Amino acid sequence: MKLIFSDLDGTLLHSDNTLSHTTLQAIKKVYAHDDLFIPISSRLPESIRSFVPYKAPLVAHNGAIIILRDKIISYTIPTDIVYDICSYCDDLDWNIYDGDNWYSTNQYFKDHAIEESYIGKVSTKIGLEDIKKIQTIHKIVCIGSIDHVTSYLKETYPSLHITRSASYYLEITHKEATKANAIQAVASHYQIPLENTVAFGDYYNDEDMLEMAGVSYVVDNAPNDLKEKADHVTLSNNDDGVAFILNQFYDKESL
Repeated sequence: MKLIFSDLDGTLLHSDNTLSHTTLQAIKKVYAHDDLFIPISSRLPESIRSFVPYKAPLVAHNGAIIILRDKIISYTIPTDIVYDICSYCDDLDWNIYDGDNWYSTNQYFKDHAIEESYIGKVSTKIGLEDIKKIQTIHKIVCIGSIDHVTSYLKETYPSLHITRSASYYLEITHKEATKANAIQAVASHYQIPLENTVAFGDYYNDEDMLEMAGVSYVVDNAPNDLKEKADHVTLSNNDDGVAFILNQFYDKESL
């Protein structure tokens, strides 16, 4: 058995936030050969399932939630730390995720309206004090001009994993909630050697996953320095780069 991991945004999905018929048919070939295709994304579980219609396994919130067929692995951030971070980032569009629940600052940010449209879900607007009532938090996302907060947060909270998934998009999770750890957890669960894992990505938040996987691919729209680190470069996300490789493998049995 092989485990095929793929990021969604910028990798599996087209830039217009759609999954092509070509790619969906390629994913079906993975399951037809008794391998597993595992979406691994910063998105909510329900958002991932709207594109890849297989119940499990999947990895959400960049590794904070790992849903396997018979169990769920979950990494959370203490509420008091979330409160402090959102207080510090009050000039940004901060967002808090608890499983499929999405809370956001009650301030209006243009970027947030775009994000809701992109994800297809309306967040629950809350104030800073409301954060203290949320008992389980898997991820914080700050959207906007994040340069002035990134270094401070990394220095102040070494127990957290803080990474950019775009130039304006800062994602914060538990230290263990990484895509690389998720690959290890899924491989261990299915008793699959890491050399039998394949990963597809497009940005720096995929870098640890690409290093961990047995074989790594980045799409052609990835940054050049990430292309140099990956084992292979495929076509861009808009040209169905993941499907191109999957079809090569399952038609010719050579990945």
